[in-house]
Amino acid sequence: MVAKAEHPLLGTVTEELTLRGTKATGSLEVPAGTGWVVTVEAYVGNVLCRRGSSDPVDVTAGQIVPIVITPFRLDTDSDGFFNEEDLFPYGNAKIQVVLKTFTVFVEDGAWDPASEVYFRIYVDGIALTAPEEGYIWKCNVEEYVWPDWSGEVDVDDNVRYHDITVEMWDSDGLGDDLYDIDSDATEGDALYLTYDLKTGTWSGDDTDGTTCGSGGCLEYEIRTVVR
Repeated sequence: MVAKAEHPLLGTVTEELTLRGTKATGSLEVPAGTGWVVTVEAYVGNVLCRRGSSDPVDVTAGQIVPIVITPFRLDTDSDGFFNEEDLFPYGNAKIQVVLKTFTVFVEDGAWDPASEVYFRIYVDGIALTAPEEGYIWKCNVEEYVWPDWSGEVDVDDNVRYHDITVEMWDSDGLGDDLYDIDSDATEGDALYLTYDLKTGTWSGDDTDGTTCGSGGCLEYEIRTVVR
């Protein structure tokens, strides 16, 4: 915790405070003057978490002036999370999912061998549909498609790990089919991932952004976007 006395003409005096429990103690020796303002700031690491200031104080030579200041918790980026609990205290974090390229390994049917592909993506249960509802990407067997698509979900900045599910579907008039894009031996055809908001890495059914199952392949990326 730091205490700082500022005066428009006489300058600034700064000292570290000693913190015992919830009480910080210390002193500042300043030149005599009218209108000193004392500010206290509390840091966690390099992040400013609490701040409070006094009313202007008049100081005469040799005078000891007791000052009581109550620091207020800060939410610098105004995202609803105080700085000391916010993984990104100076910006609001979102998870961005990018679809880079995909292909299918099975024909859609006798009448139209091309598949009509779309994706359902869930971030902490919040659904994204790619592309927008009612649109699809046409894809022949082992033909690669570059969808040039990304979607974002706003997440809680004080939660480090988030659940992400990626499903690849074939649109059919008689009922849509879920492609197997899970490259490991776990149950299910979709990707079930746990995303680390802080490091931008993920674990689960895939870890490197390239996955191939019996139904098709997908190359994708997951990013933490802070604005």
